[in-house]
Amino acid sequence: MDIKKAGLLSSLILFGAALHLAQPQGQAPVPAGSGAAKTTTKIGFIDFYGSVAETEEGKREVVEVEGFIQSKQKELEAKRNDLEKLRNQFQTQQLTLSDDAKAEMQRQIEEMNTHLQRASEDAQREVDRRKQAIIQKVGTKMSQIISGFARESGFDAILVMQPQQLAYVDPAVDVTNEIIVLYNKAYPVAASPAAQQKPAANPTPPPAAPPKKP
Repeated sequence: MDIKKAGLLSSLILFGAALHLAQPQGQAPVPAGSGAAKTTTKIGFIDFYGSVAETEEGKREVVEVEGFIQSKQKELEAKRNDLEKLRNQFQTQQLTLSDDAKAEMQRQIEEMNTHLQRASEDAQREVDRRKQAIIQKVGTKMSQIISGFARESGFDAILVMQPQQLAYVDPAVDVTNEIIVLYNKAYPVAASPAAQQKPAANPTPPPAAPPKKP
């Protein structure tokens, strides 16, 4: 149930929302063979899912999901402990239990085990849903940042990179950090009320009162 920052794509794909020709929108394309035609193609790469998780907004969302995971882990652990206690009780008492009591305890064990499995599956589905919500929320806005960056920087395309699918990527064409910085500027995260009200560390003490005259 850990959050995966990368590796969610099976192969290197073209991030369609970030693919733009290096010319202003609405301008007619340069005819082939004209003297102004580009002779080189400028390609960039981005760790898209990693960048989503590394923005300030993404970090905040991930912390919330991690809090949910921790709470669910505690709930599941309590259920597992209750189940283990009942199993141990059955093991120690089964020789002295009546057939009806034994059957009832076995039914309870089976029911608790089923509930535990369902609770674990439900928790995993909720984690997956929240992870996708982060990608949708932050990723949609990030696609706009990537589009603007691509146009302004003269990129013909920016591709989503999959490290395990690439033998080498020149750091000069990795625009991940630039996009994270631009995103944080465009969508700053406000400080939480608790952080805003937190007193400053080691405040300056008030001046001591002058000694009273005798």
